[in-house]
Amino acid sequence: MGCKLISLAGLNATKAALRAVNLERCEPPLDERELENTIFKSLARRWEESKPQIKEVRPLKLVSVMDLLNRKTDNDVLYVVRGLVPGSSYIILIGRPKVGKSLSVHELSYEVASKLPVWGAFQVSEAVRVAYVDFAQSDAETRCRTTQMMNGYPESALAAENLFIMTKNDLRLARAFARELADVGNFRSQEFTDQLVKHNIRVLCIAEIRTLVGLGLNLKDQEVAEAVNAWVEWLQAQIPGITVIAVHHARKGQGETGETESFGSTMLTAAPDAIFSMKRLSNGLRRIHVEARFDAPPDFCLQLQPAGHGGQLLRVAADPDDVLNEQIWKLHQDGKSSRAIAHELNGRLSHVAIQSRINDLVAREEARKNAQGNLYAGTEI
Repeated sequence: MGCKLISLAGLNATKAALRAVNLERCEPPLDERELENTIFKSLARRWEESKPQIKEVRPLKLVSVMDLLNRKTDNDVLYVVRGLVPGSSYIILIGRPKVGKSLSVHELSYEVASKLPVWGAFQVSEAVRVAYVDFAQSDAETRCRTTQMMNGYPESALAAENLFIMTKNDLRLARAFARELADVGNFRSQEFTDQLVKHNIRVLCIAEIRTLVGLGLNLKDQEVAEAVNAWVEWLQAQIPGITVIAVHHARKGQGETGETESFGSTMLTAAPDAIFSMKRLSNGLRRIHVEARFDAPPDFCLQLQPAGHGGQLLRVAADPDDVLNEQIWKLHQDGKSSRAIAHELNGRLSHVAIQSRINDLVAREEARKNAQGNLYAGTEI
């Protein structure tokens, strides 16, 4: 993808400006058809020639056993956060508004910069420089959130010199717009990239990726989503090895996959290496479902907990469904019926729901035993 990219917003703005000049200076002014057949046609052609392209679709292939033995696989990948975030990856965290997406990424950025276990559970390979970009929150909100995290740790544990911040106040001081950063043809995009290079940033966290989209544009639009993905691809080409973690709103309706959750924008979710889908549960828990092209836990829960001296930190917590299933399975193993278990659990679930869970748990146990049996089957000569 070339650097002479015209954004869709820039194309429409240029047309609007030309219409105004036409009315002001041309006597008589050209009508809309004449504009479309002359100047606008040339602009449209330039847009098509420079329109960003997402990564090409890679075909599925069978490989020889020698290729398998020699190639680099997930086990050889260098992880920024072990078992969660590989280096050079692109990850999107989606969820409904106010579910805790930005808070999660903000804390992740601080812990990666300080080589502290992310959310108290995932080990960081090494302390690296991180940039946290939030154009949705004010400086006061970002300071408050940062203070809460800093108070959760002893001062000696933090490496504040590794974490860099950019907020909408920094945009205001530079008289810039967030959308200019993701427009490859705009000098602000190169300026932003130069800042990342200057400070040796290895992980870029974007609190709201929708803020990088111009006014009147929507990430549900295929071309807009492609442009965002192409910008991330361009950025990673400019800074080899950088990891990009972005936050995006999920749609109101519940979807079965990360693609359908993300406003139905399959184009936006086609490029990332992983989609983390966050949902709020009861008791302040958030469940994260992971769809990844690398080894990662399929599900885990986070809970905001008090820490340190008046601080608050997100911590990996037990999944209430797993805890409940363990209780049900133990009572079932003790010979109790589904009605007796429902009574034992004080009516938290109906006996019908409990029986359904028991059936699932029995099927899982049988599948586990069969897998163990197949492992040793046919080993005798």
